[in-house]
Amino acid sequence: MYSAVANTRKWQKRETSRESGKTRDRQRERREKRGKTCYMQEEKGQGTARQAGRAKMQSQQRGPIPGGTPISSRYPQQPPPGSQPVGQPPMRRQMAPPPGPLMQNSPMPQPGSRMQPSKKKRRYADKLIAPKVRELVPESQAYMDLLAFEQKLDATITRKKLDIQESLKRPQKIKRRLRIYISHTFLPGREPEREGEEGAVPMWELRVEGRLLDEINSANAASGGGSGSGTNPTPQPPPARPPSKRKFSSFFKSLVIELDKEIYGPDNHLVEWHRTPTTNETDGFQVKRPGDRPVKCTILLLLDYQPMKFKLHPRLAKVLGIAAETRPKIIEALWQYIKTHKLQDPNDRDTIVNDVFLEQCFGTKKMRFMEIPQRLHQLLTQPDPLVLHHIIQHNEGGAEKNTECYDIDVEVEDPLKQHMAAFVHSQQSAQEIANLDQKIYDIVEQINEWKIRRDFYARFADSPHDFIEKWLMSQSADLKTMTESNGDTETDRKVEAYFKPDIEEGVFRYLYQKVQQKRAELEQSLGKMTPKAPTTPVSMEATQYFLDLFKQDATTSTGLAAIKTLHHVLENSRASTVVELEKDLEKAVQALLNTDCSSTTIRSASDLFKRFISLAPSNVLEQPIDKELEFYESRGRTFIASVGESRSRIAKYSRPFFKSGMNVLTHSHSLVVLEALSKAHSEGVKLHVWVAESQPDGSGKLMFSKLQQAGLTATLVLDSAVGYLMERIDMVAVGAEGVMETGGIINKIGTLNVCTCAKALNKPVYVMAESFKFVKEYPLSQRDIPLEFLYRSSTLSTEKDLSQIHPLVDYTAPHLINLLFTDIGILTPAAIGEELVKLYI
Repeated sequence: MYSAVANTRKWQKRETSRESGKTRDRQRERREKRGKTCYMQEEKGQGTARQAGRAKMQSQQRGPIPGGTPISSRYPQQPPPGSQPVGQPPMRRQMAPPPGPLMQNSPMPQPGSRMQPSKKKRRYADKLIAPKVRELVPESQAYMDLLAFEQKLDATITRKKLDIQESLKRPQKIKRRLRIYISHTFLPGREPEREGEEGAVPMWELRVEGRLLDEINSANAASGGGSGSGTNPTPQPPPARPPSKRKFSSFFKSLVIELDKEIYGPDNHLVEWHRTPTTNETDGFQVKRPGDRPVKCTILLLLDYQPMKFKLHPRLAKVLGIAAETRPKIIEALWQYIKTHKLQDPNDRDTIVNDVFLEQCFGTKKMRFMEIPQRLHQLLTQPDPLVLHHIIQHNEGGAEKNTECYDIDVEVEDPLKQHMAAFVHSQQSAQEIANLDQKIYDIVEQINEWKIRRDFYARFADSPHDFIEKWLMSQSADLKTMTESNGDTETDRKVEAYFKPDIEEGVFRYLYQKVQQKRAELEQSLGKMTPKAPTTPVSMEATQYFLDLFKQDATTSTGLAAIKTLHHVLENSRASTVVELEKDLEKAVQALLNTDCSSTTIRSASDLFKRFISLAPSNVLEQPIDKELEFYESRGRTFIASVGESRSRIAKYSRPFFKSGMNVLTHSHSLVVLEALSKAHSEGVKLHVWVAESQPDGSGKLMFSKLQQAGLTATLVLDSAVGYLMERIDMVAVGAEGVMETGGIINKIGTLNVCTCAKALNKPVYVMAESFKFVKEYPLSQRDIPLEFLYRSSTLSTEKDLSQIHPLVDYTAPHLINLLFTDIGILTPAAIGEELVKLYI
């Protein structure tokens, strides 16, 4: 037996040597493609060398470790090429030793060489000077002080910009004074001088225009006129308006001029202007009419408030001290009045007990807080227009203008808002700052390089013998890493190493693989198809692996077991194309659905797993199938690791909702709810859990048993006793077999009754479920639930008349649920659809 095993071992080592040689070649090619080789290549006709990969030259950036144990690095690397003086021939390419802890003691590049600027994003730490450099050069502390001051200044500027951005989101209005000029001019008539000529009819012209006072002052200053503190008894017409200022009509929503009805009749006595979306702004309005008699006119101006203001009912205006204001300001003033006079009901804070004044305004003694906007709407009206009276009469002085002035307060945009926006979005100095930062990075990097060189020569000068000895040990270890000769030759030399049980098993496995390989090659040479599928069908293997997971760990959820099974199929797949891989996975999913486990969870978890692993970049899809399979397996492991932490995250999110002394009602058996309750109990929260039996499968009994094992106080109750107990319950916490796109859930039958009863008595209902249970289904009622969700697979395959079979699940609508605790956060039912889109897109 020994000779047979020994001969087999020798033959296996020879075969393994050939295979390892091929493997090393493939690995070397892969490293070269990925840019992890450290060989430097020269460009023809040029004296500079370029880096062939993305390997980081860390050997120049580390200082030696005195007395340290050599540790070989994983990949061979060499320091970057040094620069040479202009006019000299290019340096010959040299292979530098691989990096290690002693690499810092290896021969250094030529002084003056610079590392190529890295393409990675620079960090603040790259600006720092090493502490040892500061010890050698005390003056460098001034640079560190400036760096700290710069960081503080940047933080201050950033915080100020954020404050400005927040302020820009709010409407910023300031009050300004608008001066309205109302003037009229008479044009006298003229009699015909000759027979046949037409005479001129006397006419008058009315003008309404205005300017902001600061515009008037700036225009006067620009024209050279001074502005005194006194008032001119004779109103002057408005000066010429700069084109960049706001036009007069932009302050108003409508303007109506009402002339004397007795003179111009009922059809021609009104002149109206109303703002429309296509209105062109103007500096003023003018009206011309024939006549030489005095005319009384009334001018109505309705201001254009932005945002809209409302006039309060006189009683409410007297209570709040506000005549006209925007709706949010009115509600805020009313709330301040309520808080000041303590009008909230002490037992129900959502109810307002009106005092005698508010009762007169709203006509009720009590009202809900949410009713305030609706009741307030009845007390708000459009603001009154400004009414100006003017008499158009003819003066003996001729055609000189007669002007009257009126000042009103208007709200305009804060002129500082434009300057603040310009400051926030300004990028004038960004490029200059980036260039200066780049120079700082380069200089600090160069300082660190020279520090490494100084340490290198200092250690070599202190002990040349020890330095060379440690350097040779490091090179020896790195050489083993490069050649992948990491075996223990002393152990392999002894015969006892070949009598271990794993050696015998490995021999038989190796022989079996070689026989299968030779058989495939022979069948291919004879023109037959090589069998790609394993001897055991995919569906049978997947089913057995799926059921074994529950035997190994009873706490494994159905969704996690399905995901692990699909990953197992993926790892053992012999598919030669992506289409074949998809068929294998679909066969496995169908096999899992044929078990009596929850079809809802299996379907949702499988769909999400396949979607997650298929999100591959374009460069992966262009690689051979074995590379794609490696990528899919890596994505699958990442997904399983994330799913494994789902319950702990849900327990963490739900922990603040559990308070000592609470009565919690749960239905059926849920591992997520069990872990959340156990976590709260372990942190000292005293809970009493009421568990419904959840017939017909009685899964609530299993939940009751596990709660008792976890040390919680629990009581098992009948499903029909839920309504009787609901008055004592503080919270309902249930799991879910599936979370629908509507925000509702599918869970063990009876969940709908529990949630309906809780909703009727205003008890909060919380659902705890992992995100892999999100299902792309949109049921609106119980009739929309698919049959595969309602019954077990064995029932569907054996029973023909399902009307006599009791369903296992029901659908709970989203309006019965308050919150859903998932591993991606605490969600409302309305947010499930959006999160489902994110998971699949």
